[in-house]
Amino acid sequence: MAEHKYTQMQVKNRRDRGTYIQFKGVLRYPVPNPQYVEKPEGEDTRTAAQKRKTVYKEVSKMLKAEKVTTNMGRGAKDKNEQQTEANISAVLEKWRDELEAEESKPAEAKQTMYELVSAYVERREKLSEAAGWDTTATLTNNEKVITRSTVRDYHHTLNYLKTNFPKTELADLKPLDILIWEDVQLTAGHSLSRVRKAHVLCKQALDDAVIRGYIEHSCMASLKAPKLGKRENNALAQADAQDLTAKLDKLEASQEVVGAMLALHCGMRGGEISGLQWSCVDFDTRHIIIKRAVGIADGGKFLKSTKSESGNRVIWMDDYVMAMLKRRKLDVMREREGMTEGFNDLYVVGSAGGGYLSPTTLSRQFTAISKALGLRGKTGEVPTLHKMRHTFKDALQGGNGLGAHSEIISDVMGHSRAGITGMYGTRNQELMDAAVMAAAAWLAPKHPRKGNVVLEFKRAANQ
Repeated sequence: MAEHKYTQMQVKNRRDRGTYIQFKGVLRYPVPNPQYVEKPEGEDTRTAAQKRKTVYKEVSKMLKAEKVTTNMGRGAKDKNEQQTEANISAVLEKWRDELEAEESKPAEAKQTMYELVSAYVERREKLSEAAGWDTTATLTNNEKVITRSTVRDYHHTLNYLKTNFPKTELADLKPLDILIWEDVQLTAGHSLSRVRKAHVLCKQALDDAVIRGYIEHSCMASLKAPKLGKRENNALAQADAQDLTAKLDKLEASQEVVGAMLALHCGMRGGEISGLQWSCVDFDTRHIIIKRAVGIADGGKFLKSTKSESGNRVIWMDDYVMAMLKRRKLDVMREREGMTEGFNDLYVVGSAGGGYLSPTTLSRQFTAISKALGLRGKTGEVPTLHKMRHTFKDALQGGNGLGAHSEIISDVMGHSRAGITGMYGTRNQELMDAAVMAAAAWLAPKHPRKGNVVLEFKRAANQ
């Protein structure tokens, strides 16, 4: 708009308003003609409208300027009118400058937050797909490839932004606007977790917009994301964990029971349990190799790498896990009528035909077990499958004779931490095994449970 030439700047409908004059300002300037068509070869069949490269756009606005009435001497009327006209011209010029500044904004700066974040998510999704969803790869600007599960989570946050975020243009957003919006959302009853996710994703998109020159600075640069309070963990207390171990040990080695044992005694995530193949179970060395998982995206479940590079790890199996997996293997072999061909490619909690189980289904099945067995976590609520992983972490901290060294626990749990240099096998496996052995002692029942657990479980499940 810097090259736009204003051919008209005039005052209409002037009316006195006390010490101010209210008037209608009109600005007329050339803009590219959206109907313009390049001259074709041969006969020119374009209309007159299609031949014009530019057209004139006219905008108007009611404005007001200060009315000058201070001069009282000879010729005062003319001087007052001249100064008043100068005030009117100054108001018009200010308005013109504002319009020019608005027109000179990059198109991206005129987007709403939802539109910006939507484009940001779409770009990262396309790049990640092009990189084969390889989370170890690095994209432009040192961005990491995101998983399809993360894309699904981003889309949920996008739906929330579309419904709740103000329609203000990015260039006009102020830090106070963000703070007020977050306060309104929390007051309206939206969860702190949901607001925090929206804050983090918006901030990432704004930082990216600054790098790309869409906006000069991020209005969220100085803002901190809302913090989630430290809530009491609904993991099992030691006595309840020991009791659950005894109960699981006496149940049939079904998908959900095996999944529960792996989460409780190996700290595996639901997706890691679903993605575990028999080729990664070594009964001779008593090790489980965790190197893939099953994720959930908008298109359904899919096989992927673990949550992060540090998620690839090797976990020692205690007696309860060994016994459960051996029983599971025998059951699958019977179902396959002894056929061993392709067995190692099967999934431990999958079907005998080769399919893998959705982590959502596995989690839902465990919740049914929890209710049937009357399980309650530390908060008094029914624990989820993921809380068994938390219980395993408590076992590492409570039973580890090494003083629950934080780096060892991070390695066993598959958490990211400084010092991780590569794939599984780069850690101190002996220390990891020792930690899991100590955790196994913490989880082992003190007194063998009496009674028919299988019968009790079936009765409870049918109630």
